[in-house]
This record gives sequence, structure tokens and C-alpha cells, in this order.
Amino acid sequence: MESDNSKILVFGIEKCWQIVAENLQGENTQLKFSSSISDLLSSLNESSFDLILLLDLENEDDAFSACKLVKSNPHYKNIPVIFFSFNGNKKTIIEAFDAGADDFVSYPVDWFELKDKIDLRIFMGKNHNSSTDSYRENQKNLQLITHEIMNLKYEIYNQFKSHEAGQRIC
Repeated sequence: MESDNSKILVFGIEKCWQIVAENLQGENTQLKFSSSISDLLSSLNESSFDLILLLDLENEDDAFSACKLVKSNPHYKNIPVIFFSFNGNKKTIIEAFDAGADDFVSYPVDWFELKDKIDLRIFMGKNHNSSTDSYRENQKNLQLITHEIMNLKYEIYNQFKSHEAGQRIC
């Protein structure tokens, strides 16, 4: 990642921390991990962060609550939030953006794409005000369109594989 001395707060279950650290830790990146909302708030009070990654939690409602809590606080609301979820359906995407997320990533993660998103969000957080409602609404719509395109590509791929195997498509 190209951001100079980026500080990223990763909020989520501990079993996901190692893979995040292996893929995102770099010379110019400092990662801090948190697994509870109280620890998240404590970390935010102790230090400033350039970005928050909300990993899928065992209870997804906790991630939505954490996002809403961060975005409702005037001291933290301008910190970009990228929301991770194992559940990449429309309902989850909409709920993540409605909770205040600036971006959404579903598993499996393309780490190169994620690093680009992180760089972009940190840049925008430092140089632009990306917390406006219209901006977030546009991002949500873009994510939903991308989701639909990926579903169509998957369906076409499956139909192609069925046809290739000599099975009827219809």
C-alpha cells in the first residue's frame, strides 16, 4: 500500500486477524486489532486512524452497530470504514452502507483490489470529504450494480460449463 505511515484499525473476530495481518501489513502500514466495541472506542480515543476495517463478526449486527457508533461520533465520523462480510447479498450491502460504511468487500477477498481500495479511501479521507449522504448513496448503488454484474457473470459461467458438459441449459 502506498499511503505513508497509514494507521488502520481492524475490528472483528480474532481468528481473522492473522490473514489480515499477513496480507495488509507493510512497511508504511500500522495495524491495530480490536474485537469488542469497548476496545474499538478505547483505541479510537487513544490514537488517530486513517481507516477502519470492519471484519465479519460472529454476530453481523455487532459490525453494523460498531459502524453506526463510529459514524455517529463527530470525532470519528470522517474516518473511512470498509465493511467486510461473508454474506455479500444485497440486504447486507445496503445495511452496511446505511450503517455508514464507505465501502464494502465480500469474501473471498481479492487482496490486491482491497489494497487499492484502502489506498483510495485513505487518500479520500485525508484530501476530500467523502462522508456526504449523496456520496455514500452513490457508493451503495455502485456496489449493488457490481453485485448484480458478478451474479450475472456467475450464471453465464455456470450455463457455459453446463453446455460444455453436454447438458441442456434450459
